[in-house]
Amino acid sequence: MTLSTDNEASPEETGYPIQLGDAEIEYYIPHRRPMRFVDRVEILGPHQFRGEAVWSADSPVLAGHFRGLAVVPGVCLLEAAAQVAGVGALAGNPNARAQAAGKLGMLAGVLKCAFRRPVLAGERVTYEIAARPIDSNFASAKASATVGTELAATLEFFVCHVELAKLATHVSLDELIRKNQDVFGFDRMAPAFA
Repeated sequence: MTLSTDNEASPEETGYPIQLGDAEIEYYIPHRRPMRFVDRVEILGPHQFRGEAVWSADSPVLAGHFRGLAVVPGVCLLEAAAQVAGVGALAGNPNARAQAAGKLGMLAGVLKCAFRRPVLAGERVTYEIAARPIDSNFASAKASATVGTELAATLEFFVCHVELAKLATHVSLDELIRKNQDVFGFDRMAPAFA
């Protein structure tokens, strides 16, 4: 897939599904390994996404959780779902993309999580996500996470876009922008803070 900008063809013009790999995922979110958990994202529609993640036994995220049995922490399963939702919304929904300049996508809240089985190192987790926009900066999402045909988790959460200027009391915006120039949204707003 060619990365979409405001002046290029929208997903409605190119058609769904849209497949995204490593380069496209890293274009839409600032997460990097070891905290970027998502390996693939497929956009099925403007609010329907599928994604995959797998954690290797030597991942620093799994170190010590648990000795002799590397189990993916539930919070990592939730974060991966939020990453799929963020990438899917930005890549597949022109309205979300138009609102993202100068903002950072974040997990905003957790309504409900149920973990049905442990996810072990090396197991591929497939996420199915349905998002519902609440306003231009806020959406709810419902997700299922499966390993093969087994349900591993059901997740309900909120994601939002936070204006970078509002983060200025907590982080150096110059540093954040400088380190993320290759990420959608940061590439368009940098002159405002330069």
